[in-house]
Amino acid sequence: MDDKNYFQEYVETTMHEFKTHISRYVRMMEAGLYKAVIVKRGTKPVGVFMLHPDARKAKKDKGK
Repeated sequence: MDDKNYFQEYVETTMHEFKTHISRYVRMMEAGLYKAVIVKRGTKPVGVFMLHPDARKAKKDKGK
């Protein structure tokens, strides 16, 4: 089956939810579940949070 059936590239969340669960979002991105988190204030997107390129490279190198 195609991974896109299970995983999304981006997840959207509110500022409050993001601040409360930032560690959870980082773990999900490290696991490859999401590429980035879009942070909203109310219904308006105000930021994008993503892994640093070195973190993604370290994750790939670790799997070798």
